[in-house]
Amino acid sequence: MRQRNLIISLLIVLISGCAGKSDISNLELASNINQRCFSTTAAMDIYYFDKGFNQKYEMLSPNAPWCSNDIFMKTCQKVVAIPKRGEIKITKIFDKSYGSSGHCWEIFAKSKREPDIEFSLPACWVEHNPDIWVKPKYPWEQKKSKEPLQIDTKFLEEVRCSF
Repeated sequence: MRQRNLIISLLIVLISGCAGKSDISNLELASNINQRCFSTTAAMDIYYFDKGFNQKYEMLSPNAPWCSNDIFMKTCQKVVAIPKRGEIKITKIFDKSYGSSGHCWEIFAKSKREPDIEFSLPACWVEHNPDIWVKPKYPWEQKKSKEPLQIDTKFLEEVRCSF
């Protein structure tokens, strides 16, 4: 019985360590971007992806115009067009675990035009996106450097929030 409990406890620790995400929105490392607003420097689109339990909205980079979970765009649907100079506000920041692949950032925002839709920004290297908009790009780099997160893309410019 004791050995069985030990095995169950070990499995729970292993499973929880391999997947999940931590909300880091209110930590010092996210203070440069949390609740900050940005203006788009180009027209961009928000897509919706729905595949069972995996559902999300995401802003696609003009440099990588495919959904993270569907690079062939078979199940992604365009739902919102953000015009050039459209305003977005970062709402949540996560350190997301991908098990043995490591960790990446997951950053969510809302647009002034469609404030009811929360979407992710290109921030995770695991999701087949060569155009990452956050710096440092990897959580393990941030842990070494202690550098606060920053938005680092030519497609967004920081502005004073108007919503």
